Amino acid sequence: MKVALVAPTPSNGAWGGAQRAVAGLQRAIAVERDAEVDLATLAVDESTLPGLIDACDRFHRLDVSAYDRVVSVK
Repeated sequence: MKVALVAPTPSNGAWGGAQRAVAGLQRAIAVERDAEVDLATLAVDESTLPGLIDACDRFHRLDVSAYDRVVSVK
């Protein structure tokens, strides 16, 4: 089974708890479900409303048609 794990990343490149949680989720799905899990991330500027709107639009246009399942974080 092919799974896409879709998650935002901070536009400033910071690495924190959310990113660790996503990495853990990716490993858990791969191991527990014996699945091929691809992480699809997009940088998101959450400091402004236009940045959030742009991120929503880019996530909406993301092509995940090649996957059997899609897990979206946030």
